[in-house]
Amino acid sequence: MSIQDGMVIGCSRTGGSHGWQLYSISRWNAADGKRLRKHLETEFEEKKNRQIYWDDVPMFCYPQEYRLGIREMHSDDIVEVDNITELAKLDSSYRIYL
Repeated sequence: MSIQDGMVIGCSRTGGSHGWQLYSISRWNAADGKRLRKHLETEFEEKKNRQIYWDDVPMFCYPQEYRLGIREMHSDDIVEVDNITELAKLDSSYRIYL
């Protein structure tokens, strides 16, 4: 990814001189989420575009419609939860579902 002033201005699928290990985590505000939904529906349902991943849509199909940034994360910033029991251990409000 090419970054300028903290924003993604381009992305190469074939590599480059700088690289990022990307986690499949994204943060969207309500307006951007609605825009993304519309674009996903256009690409996957209307155009039947099956050769892309969902995150390719804002990055490659509609880059002019988004201001994408990168936030540094560390491997211990993420907790994997595989089932409701593990979730209830982290947040006791989920115990009612056990």
